[in-house]
Amino acid sequence: MRKCLRCVISLVSISLLVGNAGVFAGNKNGVYVYTYLTDGSAFVITTQEKAVYWADYGVDAKFCPSASPFYCVNSEGFNFAVPKDLSKLKSWVVGNCDYKVVMPLSERALFGMKAKIAIIQGTCLHYSKDGAYYYYYSPKYGLLAFEARNPGDITPGPIILSQSIGFGAVQ
Repeated sequence: MRKCLRCVISLVSISLLVGNAGVFAGNKNGVYVYTYLTDGSAFVITTQEKAVYWADYGVDAKFCPSASPFYCVNSEGFNFAVPKDLSKLKSWVVGNCDYKVVMPLSERALFGMKAKIAIIQGTCLHYSKDGAYYYYYSPKYGLLAFEARNPGDITPGPIILSQSIGFGAVQ
């Protein structure tokens, strides 16, 4: 169990108030904030703290090293991995998760933003047999949104990026 999400959000808010626009502009501090569309709560990936936060709790996370051919985050309850050059692979395995491109990169509109976006399906051993995550990814903007689809389970609906650059943007 990690620090509460409210603490992380408070630190991000204070940074913005004192003029650190870089928090959201380029994510130089490694904090990526997403919002659940269903209830407005936050989901945060932070490379600095090596953690993932949602609801009122967080868990430790592991990130791929910079020399890896992937951008990835692996934690209890959330995993995402994408090749740094998405044009080279159509499917890949990172950790206990299999990923495949279900809609290749093409110009799409998503939540009012136009960009080259791919839709990636991820299945992991700890998900239900028929469940998967669907990730909406742009090399330029990173992970834009994701959602769990687990038949028979109540899922929180789409979770969307709340800032200009998401996790895994090609720098």
